[in-house]
Amino acid sequence: MYKSLFSIGLVLCISLLSACTPTKPYKTIVSPKLNTITENTVVIFPMVDSRNDIKVPNSAKAVIEAELRSNLSALGWKVEIGQKYKTFWDNQIDTYQQGEGLFDAHTGRFKKEIIEGIERKVLSRSGYSNAVGIFPVITVGKAQIYDGTASWNNTKESVSTLVYDIFSTTKVVSGHIQASSFFIRIHNHNQLLLENASGIELLGKVGMTAYLGSEYEEHKEKFQDKAKISNAIKTALKPFISATGKKL
Repeated sequence: MYKSLFSIGLVLCISLLSACTPTKPYKTIVSPKLNTITENTVVIFPMVDSRNDIKVPNSAKAVIEAELRSNLSALGWKVEIGQKYKTFWDNQIDTYQQGEGLFDAHTGRFKKEIIEGIERKVLSRSGYSNAVGIFPVITVGKAQIYDGTASWNNTKESVSTLVYDIFSTTKVVSGHIQASSFFIRIHNHNQLLLENASGIELLGKVGMTAYLGSEYEEHKEKFQDKAKISNAIKTALKPFISATGKKL
């Protein structure tokens, strides 16, 4: 017996309301100017909670920052950590929210150009205006399910728990499920050079109830798998590494 996850998806949006709000449309963008970078310094700007689509524990933030620093340093980049910019960032966002807004009133389109502009201001104010600025973000979006496996942003993961796979007489074959991704945007000389995302993990899986029925189970502890985080960072960085003549 097979069933779709569409019905379970309704439960998902109830139990994960914050993750089911409209997510921002991140697509891979690689500028031809990415391979013309002459600087050897990159500045990593630590995550600001208001930028992420989901709460990220401090332990995971530390892992992300360390992984970025380690990967880039190993390739010969001089890595700096940007000064704290949360107050400036939040003030800028508040200004736009109280003014023209971050979403188009007619189409609902997210005005990502506003975010890009704020990032460039941050880079300029940081004292590293000539450096390459890297802004990491954790995003949440829908993963497409096919034959029990969810796929999103170059990542795949089974949508059900091991217990479900062993004891259930049904199989999830289609639908969508919420998943997290590591996203980076890179600027240099007031130009957007790269946008790219790579999947980290599903926010939950389909498991078994006490009556051997199916139930969506949200992961209580998220972003605990360092290997998944590391892989997502390396995958997201690949276009940048390839264009600048360095390899992971």
